[in-house]
Amino acid sequence: MFAIWRSCQHYATPESVPDGESGSLDTILAAATILPSHGWARRFIARRYNGGWTAVGFTRGAHLISTTTSAQLVKYERIRRGEIRWSNDNYRALEPSDHPSRTRDLDRKPSK
Repeated sequence: MFAIWRSCQHYATPESVPDGESGSLDTILAAATILPSHGWARRFIARRYNGGWTAVGFTRGAHLISTTTSAQLVKYERIRRGEIRWSNDNYRALEPSDHPSRTRDLDRKPSK
């Protein structure tokens, strides 16, 4: 299962829910340009693994960016688990209203 958040900061917020989920990375990437964003921040993708989320990387349009280092991805995971604190002062703190209230199932067919 893959999911997409509005930014890496949204992903790193403990207990945050993604904007969308799918069994297919291609479906997540196709939805990346139509799901909500957070200002200029790039959307962020993770994969469900062993009952938790594992960071995958950022999107640019409908593409996965391959320049994210594994150390950077591990840092976002550690922040999400509460092991370390968010340290980027360039970001304002997120409010509850900055997060989605529910996750869209992108594999679900719209009802007619």
